[in-house]
Amino acid sequence: MCEPGPRISAQPAPPSPAAAAARPAWLQSNWKWFVPALGAAGLIAIAFFALFIFSFVRGVVTTSDPYKIAVERAQRSPQVISAIGEPIRIGWLIQGEISYTESDGNADLRIPISGPRGRGEIILDAKKHGSRWTFQKLEVQVMGLPDPILLLRTRNESFPNSPGEFI
Repeated sequence: MCEPGPRISAQPAPPSPAAAAARPAWLQSNWKWFVPALGAAGLIAIAFFALFIFSFVRGVVTTSDPYKIAVERAQRSPQVISAIGEPIRIGWLIQGEISYTESDGNADLRIPISGPRGRGEIILDAKKHGSRWTFQKLEVQVMGLPDPILLLRTRNESFPNSPGEFI
């Protein structure tokens, strides 16, 4: 019979304590790619958060009654159509502020519009009392024209909360 030789193990021998101490930590050996990747991930997260906030605020404004009334009035106005052409496109960057509750509110907006023949912006100032919005100002300022196009039939014209009515 053969005498057994030394046993060979499939597992590597554990490193000596001196060798383990000499090996750098994971972050020390990978920081050159990890830190920029972490920074890029942070910037992407901030960009997505900003986009979410922008989309949310834009959605709140574009579903409001003053916005809907103003856009519908501008798109139906023969003077606006003749100045900037059809179709009238609404821009993305709406300026101003809007705040309202069930019984009262304020809206002061500037809505960019454009068409094949020009650009302009819808300017509105409205107050809500009860269920009606009263517009102190609703006009379109077309670039290149000295005077705005008035979209109100009378000063302080008021509208109920449903934009499709009385326009």
